[in-house]
Amino acid sequence: MNKHMESISVIIAVETCIYREGISHLLEQHPNIVIVDKVSNFDAVLNACNEFSNETHQNLGQNSDKLSADLLLLDATMPGALDLVSTVNSQFPDVHIVMLSMRACKDDMSLFAAKGCQEFVSREDSVDDLLHCIDAAINDGFWCSKRIAKLLLKEDSVHSSSHVGSLFDDDLGVLTRRQTKVLNLLGTGLSNKEIARNLNIETNTVKNHVHQILQKLHVSTRREAAAKIQKNTNSYYS
Repeated sequence: MNKHMESISVIIAVETCIYREGISHLLEQHPNIVIVDKVSNFDAVLNACNEFSNETHQNLGQNSDKLSADLLLLDATMPGALDLVSTVNSQFPDVHIVMLSMRACKDDMSLFAAKGCQEFVSREDSVDDLLHCIDAAINDGFWCSKRIAKLLLKEDSVHSSSHVGSLFDDDLGVLTRRQTKVLNLLGTGLSNKEIARNLNIETNTVKNHVHQILQKLHVSTRREAAAKIQKNTNSYYS
């Protein structure tokens, strides 16, 4: 991680206290990382994201010097983690997500990737691996540790592409992160104008994203596109 980069404000969401405190202690040693909150459950994550969101600060007229959350470190084993990813991506699109405690399993990673995650850290990965993931997430990149890559290769889950989309069995893998967020919001029944407002982009930009999503997923309607991602979500709970 570039030591000259701006500070990164992080929310740590881990259910187990000793694990949560351990990660916090390690990251606090890094000069460019600021821990703004440490939480342990679904509701606390959303409260923290709301408290440290740019929109909340603007609405309340708070001082611009107050920290806003840049990144959520989310324990994949936390109850409701998959739903949390969807909710955070839709309600707090400026907050990047890194998944912790991931199993090196194609099916698990595909489900979270379908919700917009591109960075994964397993329980066996190092602090350096975590820092690489944080750096990639902040810069809208993709990174996974050699350990995860090797294990996925053993399952024949990773192909020639380095993009997280290669983890998918279906067409969802060809979507960009932004298109995945648009698709998630589309699935909640929002209009193009509402999606644009939520993601702070132009309505015409949303229309272009929707058009590309329909093409990439080989469907003709918004409902069919939403059904694709719902199918992946349902398989996680089956």
